[in-house]
Amino acid sequence: MKQRGIFSFLGLCGVLLIILASCSGNPASSTDTSETSIAFVSMPAPVLGIVIDQDNTVKYVEPGSSAEQAGISQGDILQTVNGLSINSDREKVRKIIREARKDQILSIHLKRKGNDIVFQVKPAPPAPKSGMATPTPVFPPFEYL
Repeated sequence: MKQRGIFSFLGLCGVLLIILASCSGNPASSTDTSETSIAFVSMPAPVLGIVIDQDNTVKYVEPGSSAEQAGISQGDILQTVNGLSINSDREKVRKIIREARKDQILSIHLKRKGNDIVFQVKPAPPAPKSGMATPTPVFPPFEYL
């Protein structure tokens, strides 16, 4: 009786494998000739080391970060990164920061107490923190840059 149950189970597994294989499709028979490229970013990616809210106000500056070394402070309002407005394309600004090459300096335009200030910042990978999955855990609506 046990043998019959085992063979039934194995048969069911075989049927499931056949179904899964037929659902996955065969890439060789595909008529799509477009190529997909994947960009690899060194991990961890470079960051400024700041947390901003939905209004682009700096809520936190990570100790020892590039932003702290440059002089960026809590309460500053981020305006542009390399001339690109954070309000016009937040995702592209994030990409500029994350894809910065080693020793590349970014021009960061901020407002501080109504005054325009421009900082030259060299993004760097965040320093690892013991027992944490990410350098600075951030939850919406805040964002780590």
